Amino acid sequence: MARRGRPWVSRRIAGVLVALALVALGVMRWKSGPPASDSVTRRGEPVATVAPLPPPEHRAPATASPAPPPSPSAAQSPGEEPTTGPAVFDLATVAHRTAPQPTSDADRFRTNDRFTAEDLAHPERYFEAAARVPELQRDEERRDVLDYFLAYRAKLERDLDAAGPDAAERSAMLEMIGRYDASIARLRSSLATPAP
Repeated sequence: MARRGRPWVSRRIAGVLVALALVALGVMRWKSGPPASDSVTRRGEPVATVAPLPPPEHRAPATASPAPPPSPSAAQSPGEEPTTGPAVFDLATVAHRTAPQPTSDADRFRTNDRFTAEDLAHPERYFEAAARVPELQRDEERRDVLDYFLAYRAKLERDLDAAGPDAAERSAMLEMIGRYDASIARLRSSLATPAP
């Protein structure tokens, strides 16, 4: 008894071979570049062609740094031009977009549900959080927190100078300044000793 389904397998193999032949033809055309003639016609209608690039010496300077010329290799003959790859783009020359800087103290020292005004009034809570979260013990984080504490302490000084004669308000501000002074000293000493 002959098996049914063999014609289906041969058609599948033939289809795969045709697809591979088309891919190979496409790759050969892609590698050979554009056609030699300047005007290509399709069904009797002219088709626009892309103008070739001008020689490198006539091109406008690009923002990318040019690639250094390759060193001559033993495989090149003396009269042969060395081939160069694509231009190298220097990412260090790209202008960095920075976040907009806060324009007021209210923007800089913002509070929310996770960082409340009570947290802002008690800078020692940073050290409690740093004991639980190792990422907060990195020197970069400590420097950022120190800058923040110094800026907020300066704001408290300005607020104290602008405060009226209310003794209770001035006393609360002086107490908060004292907490910031102690936290700033503690942060500076932790920056002097490496993190564990």
